[in-house]
Amino acid sequence: MFYKSQKFEPYEQLWTQASNIVDKLAMWQDGPLHAVQSETLDKDVMALWREIFKLSKKLAGSAAAGVAELLLQKLDQYKPNIPLVIALCNPGMRDRHWVKVAEIVGFELHLDEYVTTLLISIFMLIINSSMTLSRLLGMNVMQHLRELETVSENASREYGLERALQKMYAEWKDVVCCCDFFFFFAVAKH
Repeated sequence: MFYKSQKFEPYEQLWTQASNIVDKLAMWQDGPLHAVQSETLDKDVMALWREIFKLSKKLAGSAAAGVAELLLQKLDQYKPNIPLVIALCNPGMRDRHWVKVAEIVGFELHLDEYVTTLLISIFMLIINSSMTLSRLLGMNVMQHLRELETVSENASREYGLERALQKMYAEWKDVVCCCDFFFFFAVAKH
């Protein structure tokens, strides 16, 4: 039976988390943007950061503490990108929002509605299949972050209204209203 000492445990946790962080950062940075779980991204990054920070304190003075510091630096370097990912991976984004995004980042779409819809479909296909955070950063999209966040916030509000409307529709679809003409006439007279 393999005996695991308590002295070894922080090192095991560090290497396990190091592997996890390297894999996640690669996926978040170079994987398809649509595969990123934007709803939990900020929490995931902060949870990893806190775990490595605790381990760095436990391992202070050892060579492994340097690895923990390097991992913290990698996570700190990624943090400024989180708002961009959250803005672009918003589930409320619709074609009209992507038109705005395209215009903000420099794609001119002064065409008729059919061609614009077609171009947005192609734009969405590119975003969903091969767009990565690395590519977006290479295109200097970060310089438009404030404007992209505004579009995303509007999309979120509209999405919330859409969902509320769908819920109301579902609740009321089986309700049958019967109105008596004489009741309305009597109420209107008084």
